[in-house]
Amino acid sequence: MPKRGESTILTPTTGGYQSVGMCMRLQDAVNLADPFFIQSVDGEIHRLPGAADFVRELNAAPVRYVLDDASAALVTMTAFAEKNMLCASLDLLRFPSTAFWMEWSEQGRAKYMKKFDLMDSMRDTSMLGRAGAFVKADESGRRGEIAIFWENADGAPDLAPFLIEFDFDDPHFNKRQDKNLFVRGLQLNEPSPLQALFNCTRYRLMEPWRAYYQRNANTPAEFKDTVHRSLCSISGDLPFIAAFCLVLSARGALRYQASDLKRLNTARLRKGRSALLDHLTVSLELDAVAGDGGASGGDLRTAPRLHHVCGHLVRRGAGLHWRRSHLRGNPQLGLISTRTIRVRTSASARRVN
Repeated sequence: MPKRGESTILTPTTGGYQSVGMCMRLQDAVNLADPFFIQSVDGEIHRLPGAADFVRELNAAPVRYVLDDASAALVTMTAFAEKNMLCASLDLLRFPSTAFWMEWSEQGRAKYMKKFDLMDSMRDTSMLGRAGAFVKADESGRRGEIAIFWENADGAPDLAPFLIEFDFDDPHFNKRQDKNLFVRGLQLNEPSPLQALFNCTRYRLMEPWRAYYQRNANTPAEFKDTVHRSLCSISGDLPFIAAFCLVLSARGALRYQASDLKRLNTARLRKGRSALLDHLTVSLELDAVAGDGGASGGDLRTAPRLHHVCGHLVRRGAGLHWRRSHLRGNPQLGLISTRTIRVRTSASARRVN
């Protein structure tokens, strides 16, 4: 089975994604992907859902986002370090389009997850490539499904066997069953505000993958374990994607730059190569640091020293706003030039039967 960051069997292959290269966008690798074939233990070749099955929808998507590392760090912090804000704002959460693509650097995101103790600091992330998500939603932006992609060790795009289905208006959606579908919900082992988000979500194993897993499992326990590992490999992506959409709705948090690939694509087409896809580069807005007076008169001992406050989301009524990084406190009491903040999470996912 394909695992995040590991190679998969791809036959036949034209090597089309190699013309994009590992340093290029994952969306372009998906656009050039070949049909996915994998060999079972009995030697039979199976055609399974893969990245190539999303080429038409990806090309038709009205908007495609590419996150830089700074914006991915902000989204990671919003999803995991500030999860109270994320889950307290579920009523405001709406996906920005009926179809959109977003991608990020797994290595860049992992760097910030290590920094805030959200993953093992000893884990080698040097081989992590890019990851992405293709989201389809209804007109309300609150119901739909998400397909997760990542770049394997060969630079080719892999597709997760599970689709993430969500309904933010149904707090029991993770328990909804369908006799014709293989669906699972997630329950966190420890109390966490993120459970409210997972209650609105279920994971559907695509039928060809279910048949493949059952065919290659020696026992029901082995099948169950394979499915569990496949599901857990993408369990952390939903909070990240939801947090990105929440930050998108906040005023002043991010800036966007449209790609200009006209000259590059003209040259590529002249050489017989496929055109690269247009996208919006999403960057964190960091161009202003405002002073914040501090204490005025009174007892100086009750006022904080001058210190730096990181940018953060603030909810005001039915709207979200981005409070830019700024200085706060009284300089007469001294200056806190550096500060170490350790954020830990020990919640892991387990399947709901």
